[in-house]
Amino acid sequence: MRRSVLPLLILMLVVAAQCLAADQPLGAALFDTAEAGLLERVKPVGQNSADIRLIDDGAAKAVEFTCTEGAPWPGIALTPAAGVWDLSAAAGVEAVVANAGPAPLQVSVRVDEQGSSTAWNSETASIQPGAAGTIRVRFGFSWGKPGPQVVASRIGRIQVFSGSPGADCRLRLRALTPFGKAGEKPASGPPPVIVVKRKPADPQVLAVGAAIDRSRFTTEDASIEEPTAERRSLALVAAGAAPAAVSYRPKQALDLRDFDQAVFTVRNAGTAAVRVACRLDGTQAGDRAVAEAELAPGERREITVSFAAVGVWQGRTAPAVAEKGPFLGAAQESTSSGLLSDAVSGVVLALPAPAAGTRVEWEGVTASVAAPAQVPAWVGTRPPVAGDWVRTFDDDFDGTALDESKWVPRLPWVGPIPWEFQCYNQDNVRVSDGAMRIHCEKRHTHLYNNPAWPERDYTTGAATTYGKFAQLYGYLEARMKPPKALGLWPAFWTMPDRGEAVDRKLRGDTANGGMEFDIFEHPTRFGPFRYNIAAHWDGYGADHRSVGTSRIYAKPDADGYIVAGLLWEPGKLTWYCNGQAVGTWSDARVATVPARLKFTVQMGGWAGNEVDDSALPEDFVIDWARVWQLRERLPALPADVAK
Repeated sequence: MRRSVLPLLILMLVVAAQCLAADQPLGAALFDTAEAGLLERVKPVGQNSADIRLIDDGAAKAVEFTCTEGAPWPGIALTPAAGVWDLSAAAGVEAVVANAGPAPLQVSVRVDEQGSSTAWNSETASIQPGAAGTIRVRFGFSWGKPGPQVVASRIGRIQVFSGSPGADCRLRLRALTPFGKAGEKPASGPPPVIVVKRKPADPQVLAVGAAIDRSRFTTEDASIEEPTAERRSLALVAAGAAPAAVSYRPKQALDLRDFDQAVFTVRNAGTAAVRVACRLDGTQAGDRAVAEAELAPGERREITVSFAAVGVWQGRTAPAVAEKGPFLGAAQESTSSGLLSDAVSGVVLALPAPAAGTRVEWEGVTASVAAPAQVPAWVGTRPPVAGDWVRTFDDDFDGTALDESKWVPRLPWVGPIPWEFQCYNQDNVRVSDGAMRIHCEKRHTHLYNNPAWPERDYTTGAATTYGKFAQLYGYLEARMKPPKALGLWPAFWTMPDRGEAVDRKLRGDTANGGMEFDIFEHPTRFGPFRYNIAAHWDGYGADHRSVGTSRIYAKPDADGYIVAGLLWEPGKLTWYCNGQAVGTWSDARVATVPARLKFTVQMGGWAGNEVDDSALPEDFVIDWARVWQLRERLPALPADVAK
């Protein structure tokens, strides 16, 4: 959970805490476009990066690379001419990067210590088409927060890469230079930010009044008639029988995380029935949500576009490659799975098969929230698939204290992760009113109240079945009400557990048949409806691999709860939400080692970002947790469980 690649990417892009430095860089440049053999020091990273060349773009000479559409994290890596860069006299590295493509891009710069897969710092910024920006990476900081400590005298590689780009993505690295003095701390107060998204002041995504900003609209095989005082709508008129469309692109991407759908209001102003497609586009390739409807002549309709994917997300494992992605290990591949609601770059009204002269009037688009989920009554009483199932673990959290025959109110390792803001404390795992509550608060204390261990300004809790319960295969499920305060990251997940006869480190190793399962991860920055699912294996260093998506949408019930589950079969994983399958992945690598349950809340740091103190304290509420096993597999379990 702590190292989920997709959710980390989506959250780092949300932060975009980058300085657009106005002062001149300090120190000698780390590359010179006049250098003979420079391109021998520039290699592709990620997947499908291509066409690396030197260019003169009029403003400066630069190293340019073109990305393949949809490739995850494509980019370049620059290495020293010999040995390593000794940048111990500098505060960090700054890169001047230009976006020569047609769409906004999220661009990251990462500085790697030679010989280490975990000692690296990175920053991310958004750069508009035709613009350039300076991205600063400060040693010991990542995404504006304290991060891994990098030995600045041993820098072995600097990477520049993008998120999954659209077509014709072109980035130009114009300069790469050390800046500042060693030991400099970030300026007090929040750093300057490149603002690329905005939350609408009201749910209106597009309101067509008596006039529009014509420069924000484009057409395809169609013309548009602007609204008038009498007709408060935009008329789309098809030029012929080819698919026609009109697109609206706001000046800044829209942050719609507080909603889970959008409603298009359209009217068929023609004399024949017409099929209409309504679409929202995100900032990444393939990131879209669509709904279609057929309108009779004269019919006016509100067409709802859900942000959730149509159908079940299908994970695909990327092949192992020598040069892995810019984050830890090889990236995952997957089918598209809905819209990233916090980065909506445009809305589109399309006519897939019009007749010449077909006319549709578009009144606007409004973001909204769907009705609460109606969870089937059988959820929580049995797995969602047929079989002779036996319940092997069950806790409804009755009473006033945690059942320590089932749970341990702490994690089996010592010491908080450096870039997280919280420390864990067993006192913050509580049971009341029929639920387990992980209490999240701003309280300065030591890890597990031990003065010999680190202290932090935030305190949260964790509960695990370490040493109490573990199972190989079966169905795992919990009913949960996540907190809403920004900067929190509640999760229901599992880790391998090979039993007490194995050394602690090897006991939970995700290599050698072990695997981390993320059943429900909900960084609250996603808004109240979206969460992650994932699987991680082969450690968390250079060999780390994962598959997953951060585009699963959960509709809470009327009380704010959702039920998340995982069906774990030999060679196959299927994730469920409120009794419905939402994701699946089949691979021979699916774990063959028993796993234990975990509930945690991270506060701030690597993926949680800033914590909204004004919304604290708050609880992650777990109503119940249950596990089932097929009767035919029970002999592999302890005798007392099999009764």
